[in-house]
Amino acid sequence: MILIPKKNRLHYFSSKLGLMVSIITLLFIVSDIGVRFAEKAGKINKTTPQFVIEPLAMPQIAQSTISQLQDSYQKYQTPEKPAAEINNNVISAEAQAKQQGRLQKFYINDHSLQLKSIIKNDEKQAIALILVTNVKSNSTKLEKFENNQPAYGYRLTIANNTQVKLTQLAIAPLPTQPQTLNQTLQQVTLTMYK
Repeated sequence: MILIPKKNRLHYFSSKLGLMVSIITLLFIVSDIGVRFAEKAGKINKTTPQFVIEPLAMPQIAQSTISQLQDSYQKYQTPEKPAAEINNNVISAEAQAKQQGRLQKFYINDHSLQLKSIIKNDEKQAIALILVTNVKSNSTKLEKFENNQPAYGYRLTIANNTQVKLTQLAIAPLPTQPQTLNQTLQQVTLTMYK
């Protein structure tokens, strides 16, 4: 905004230039106000068009094309195996009894044990995290075992950061073997990797 000193105000409006600038400014102000009111009045009377949204139909494949694709991929498909053949992780009781030494997977009855990690809790005690898989149902769960804790009929002892030792608690004779006095307890070292 231009400030005009008081003594020059009278002179400003009495000169032709000052009068012309004032008239032009007033015309711009009046036209601006008129346009704004006209736009508001026009918007009130106008209705916005309503668009109808139609869902798109997905393209359909002809049945003959589907059968041709299935025929062409048939040679790459393998035949389905019966459930008895699929579960090849189940091992016999005799084979389980013969497991010795360092193993990454140890089979006990219907379970396989796999060492995943050895961590320390808040009290600085070592805890072994073992992935237990039910080989019949193929379900898995991660279980925590502390040092010298029983685990599935074995005593679990944490040897170091990558190994735990499993020692059988009691000997259960196999049905095909007679029980002898000099049977030794089964001992296995379960490792995270070889």
